[in-house]
Parts: sequence; C-alpha cells; structure tokens
Amino acid sequence: MPCDYKTYPLNWFSEIRKAAIARANNACQDCGTENYSLRYLQGTQFCTNDSFKQAQHRRYESGISDVLTIVVLTVVHLDSFPMNNAPENLRVLCLRCANRRDAKRRAKIRKTKRLDALEAIAPSLPLVTSIITKL
Repeated sequence: MPCDYKTYPLNWFSEIRKAAIARANNACQDCGTENYSLRYLQGTQFCTNDSFKQAQHRRYESGISDVLTIVVLTVVHLDSFPMNNAPENLRVLCLRCANRRDAKRRAKIRKTKRLDALEAIAPSLPLVTSIITKL
C-alpha cells in the first residue's frame, strides 16, 4: 500500500528514519536481514552491508538476477499513526516482514470496501442483505 509522506513530519527522512534504522543495527528486527542485502525469492540470503547501488551491481553480476531481490528496510509505525515517532512505536522491517505484519489489516480494509461497493450497487437485493448480515 503506498505511503502518503505528506502526513509525516518534515524530518522523517533526514533524522527519524535514519535513527530508527541505526538503532536496529541496519537489519530487520523480525528476521535479521541486513539492509540492501540480496535475497533469493525462496528466502536464502546473501548478507553484506552494501549501498543500494553496490547491491544492484552485485545482483546483475551474479547472472541470476531474475531470482535475486534487494532487501530494502522500511520503518513501520506500530500504532499506524505517522506523527507518533517515539522510538518504542517504530519498528524496522524488511518488506516481506512488513507485509506479513500488515496483511490482516489490509484484508479487513478490502473486505469493508467490497461490502460497501455491494451495498452501494444493490442495497435492497436479498442476496446482498444476506451476505452483509452474515459478516
């Protein structure tokens, strides 16, 4: 899900995000994968502390770049409120762990949107009413 950085403080990239990643020792706090390391799609990882450009270069030099991905760390707000930047509210995760953590919330949002769309299309149909009341 895209992030709307307009709701974040102005020093998000220059200070807050950098400090959170430094506190996490430049690695995912769930699986331990280092930032900009290479990972096979199956999950095995090559961990080195490269820059993103170095990781890109190593990925293409490997000759198997179609099955390697570059791990990029993200900083997640545990309470989903972007202005709450207390260190205990920030967690540094790779995208795989962040997506795993956020999957239930996104599924609930999708379900709500589908039900709203059904109700808007045909609010009085018995099928729609029975589907909505079962949920």
